[in-house]
Amino acid sequence: MSLILHWVNELEASNDIQGLDVLERILTTLRDNPGDPRYRRLRLGCSTRLREALKNPSSIRLLQHIGFHHDPLGDLILSIRDISRGEHIVIEALQALRVSRHALENKTKLSTIATLAKLPPEPQQGAAGSTYVTVVLHLGNGKEQTLHRRFDAADKLSDVLMFVIISMIQKSKISSIDGGLSSFRRVSDHSQYPPQLLHVEDRGLTLQALGMWPSCRLVIEMPLEEDRRIRSIGGSSGKDDKTKFSQKSHAPTFSMKKPRPSSILNKHLARFDHSDKLDRGREHQAVKVK
Repeated sequence: MSLILHWVNELEASNDIQGLDVLERILTTLRDNPGDPRYRRLRLGCSTRLREALKNPSSIRLLQHIGFHHDPLGDLILSIRDISRGEHIVIEALQALRVSRHALENKTKLSTIATLAKLPPEPQQGAAGSTYVTVVLHLGNGKEQTLHRRFDAADKLSDVLMFVIISMIQKSKISSIDGGLSSFRRVSDHSQYPPQLLHVEDRGLTLQALGMWPSCRLVIEMPLEEDRRIRSIGGSSGKDDKTKFSQKSHAPTFSMKKPRPSSILNKHLARFDHSDKLDRGREHQAVKVK
């Protein structure tokens, strides 16, 4: 039991809530289905997500203490004989993992409350100098979430981003403050046309200086759910870092101009018209139809 507590405490000390959660789910499934061979093989050799979640050496040592061992393919396997002998170890490890995970979650909540206390107070509705901020979160897979809050025009963009991060933690979308900052892929201001991509140095500017007054609409792109869980513990999703919020680029958030409906219709009608008539549509200059 002392060895189990030592490895679990190391995971808790490194704030590895992802590793604690994955280990708890592995051992819970193993306890409930001891005879199923699917749950006695951890495919580390082909699962990048599992390797990232169990990258802490204490996670592997704990599994080896239970009876898992590496096979030639790089996976961790557990024989039916080993699980029958280590059943009590699995139960002890589950108890220790649950205690540490709950302690780490409580620590995160206290940190969130302390950070929330540092946010500037929300102005009253209709107060002079206030700006109404709408944040649209693109969570991936077509999912969106909208947040609303009033800020003072003298508040900074970093205050708005911290409000978003705290809201995400409260909804269990991310696990830590640092994880939220690293998980923003792109932040853009859609209050004006064309939308403007915001940069890391803009965090220190006030909303009034950025033109986000008396109201603004921000769009924040988040990575996919599985990538967010990896990044929340400081991992890497394997994608180019150029897509992160910290990358400086003055390009808008879209890559090509959307064609006008009249232009699409004219191109379609031109397929059936072989005359030399001039198309005097909505363009300033007449364009000959070919």
